[in-house]
Amino acid sequence: YALGALGVFLLGAACEACLWLRQRLGEFQTTLSKKGFRKTSLLLQSVSYFVHVTLGYAAMLAAMTYSIEIFFATVLGMTFGYALLNYERQPSSSVTACCAARELPVPEDQTSTTVGEEEARAATVKIALADAPGCCGKAE
Repeated sequence: YALGALGVFLLGAACEACLWLRQRLGEFQTTLSKKGFRKTSLLLQSVSYFVHVTLGYAAMLAAMTYSIEIFFATVLGMTFGYALLNYERQPSSSVTACCAARELPVPEDQTSTTVGEEEARAATVKIALADAPGCCGKAE
């Protein structure tokens, strides 16, 4: 049982580590896109998102086992990961993982006027979703 709690603690810390990694990849994505490696950039972002979401849902499932020890191991692991890696980051306006993920920085090339029409439309949709009523603490 103690090894399970330790594993869940590490799972929580890994969730925060993935968030940190995704932020660093977001910064690196701009460099890759400017150098013509858009597909590589998309692949890196997609894989890191998949891992982040998978770990997040696994941590949620662990926390929902109705075991107070596992619940606190999950929360303490996420707190440890935050303190270790994400303490310098500005606090999110929301505590939900969905909304925190939406607050990741948008690469410069997706907001400039020099991008293609499809990329500009995708950036507009992303911004519209984040500003939708009832989403991420927005008033309806």
